[in-house]
Amino acid sequence: MDITAAGNYALFTKHTPEEFSASLKDSAGQTVKTAAEHFFNAGHTHDDTVSSIAFEFGGSLDAEKLNAWMSVLLETQGADLFRMKGILSIADDDRRVIFQGVHMLLDSQPGAPWNNEPRNNRLVFIGRNLNRDYLQGGLKRCLV
Repeated sequence: MDITAAGNYALFTKHTPEEFSASLKDSAGQTVKTAAEHFFNAGHTHDDTVSSIAFEFGGSLDAEKLNAWMSVLLETQGADLFRMKGILSIADDDRRVIFQGVHMLLDSQPGAPWNNEPRNNRLVFIGRNLNRDYLQGGLKRCLV
């Protein structure tokens, strides 16, 4: 970007210019020395207990077993589940089921038909203190 008029300018970036080898240069190509710098504190810290877990596996899920398992999951861990989403293969349903959840709220909608494609399930959980084995085991027990 070229600045054609003389003056004072402010540059705001999410990262420091050094992270990207960025600098301001004058019309002669010389690096312009900054008059002042200020680094803003983001006001938050990263929580190492927050993670995401993704699963993909073939087969179809029994709707009743899945609903029962999801109910227990939400009752016991709903406060720690920030986001869930996925594409599910439900037995006796010719269409994909698109599901998403935020904390203890779940929603699902019918998606495109499976036709001759292999049926599979793809899910992502985002939350605090997620237990991969527990989630995977619970889902696999819902298979027909």
